[in-house]
Formats: sequence, C-alpha cells, structure tokens
Amino acid sequence: MKPVAVVLFILLWCGFCLPVSAVAGDDGPGIAGAREFKEMVVRWRVWKNGDQLAVTGGVRAIGPQQIRNLELRTRHLSATGEELGRATFIFFPTTIQPGTFLHQGLTLPIPSGKTPARLEFVYTYYHDDDEAGVLPTFEGFEVGLAELK
Repeated sequence: MKPVAVVLFILLWCGFCLPVSAVAGDDGPGIAGAREFKEMVVRWRVWKNGDQLAVTGGVRAIGPQQIRNLELRTRHLSATGEELGRATFIFFPTTIQPGTFLHQGLTLPIPSGKTPARLEFVYTYYHDDDEAGVLPTFEGFEVGLAELK
C-alpha cells in the first residue's frame, strides 16, 4: 500500500474514535433517541431508505472499566410480531476504553408488502473483570416505528 493511502486510512479510522458531544448526530430523517445503561450510552437514529431500514448512531463507554467484544443485534417486527429481518453490527476495536465513542451503522431489508412496526436493539459485551470471561452482559430496548415515514 502506498504511504499516502496508509496515512489517509489512519486519519479516517481515528475520526471514528474521537469523542462526540451529547447532541452530535441528532439531526436528520427518521426517529432518534438515546438510552443510558450502567456502562454505556447508546444514541440511535432509524429511517426508511427505500426498501430498507437504516440504523445509525453510536455507543459511548461510560463505566469505570473496559468493554470487550461489543456487538449490536437488531431485528424488526410487524405489528403482529412477525420477524421481518435481522442484522448484526460488530464494533471495532474489540476493546473499548471508558469515555470512547464508537459509531454504528447497519441496514435491514424490508420484505415486499410488509410494514415494520418495531425495532429491537440488543447490545452484548464482556467486562474485563469477568473471572472466566464467558458470561456476557446484555442491554436492550425496543423502538416503535409508527411515526416512521
């Protein structure tokens, strides 16, 4: 790889790890919100992009210790509870220091003729103080999509 490309890649990557203010990313289409858990704050935005749901936002680690292997799992459901699709987003780097903000972004296809009514978010991660390191922590919430255009 050429040195210029390497430098540009490093600068781009560093931009993803910079701290972001509480109101950053709170403009744009769709439905937005934030949730605070014991060890992280989650900011999200959902909008319809053609035949897909777009989900963006990020996570800030606020606890006193590192978070490891953070991932976001989503699924969207119809008003009757039928699962319309699911997606997973893996955060990088795999070890997140307290105070670090990481971006997330994924898309979920909407099956033809179906209308998503709600979206489930589930964040899974590990702590550094887990003795065996085998029991993950789960944080989750649901977002109604009735106002989604």
